[in-house]
Amino acid sequence: SSCLARHGFFTLGHDQIGHERVMRAALESTLARVCDSNAVALQHMCHTLGFPFAQCWIPSENGNLITAGAPHCLNDTMALPYRQVSEQVALQPERGGPVGRAHEKGRMIWVDDVQQGSQVDWPLQHATALLGLRGSCACNLLLTPVGGGPKIQAVLEIFLPSNLTSAEQQQQS
Repeated sequence: SSCLARHGFFTLGHDQIGHERVMRAALESTLARVCDSNAVALQHMCHTLGFPFAQCWIPSENGNLITAGAPHCLNDTMALPYRQVSEQVALQPERGGPVGRAHEKGRMIWVDDVQQGSQVDWPLQHATALLGLRGSCACNLLLTPVGGGPKIQAVLEIFLPSNLTSAEQQQQS
């Protein structure tokens, strides 16, 4: 896709790349169960805490993590290209950077400078460097389904404001 080419992307062939519609279709039955209140809550959290960007990644039937169609919050248009690239990728948890590690380990993963990561371990790393994104955290959460029923497993990925460049600044915010 042209968005992937413009904003940089590296893969060893282990990650699935496709149009946003293809990725969304892989989550079709799950996305139909995601209540709109999840997106509202995410918007409120980002606005209140001053996060420029956050998005949910949902495991597909084959175990890959996909964000296309999932709740997200974009408070800073600087992160829009990252969202666009993310929507065109299905990450294997073992090569999914902070998102994949949070999913696999079941705990929050904090990275004070995502630009120092490896494209081999996380294909989206190059996009973060190009866009000046720095501090990030990812954690598992459960999304509220429409009409009750079992909660929907997801991973929440959050980026902190880019002006918080050190771990100390990020922790104080």
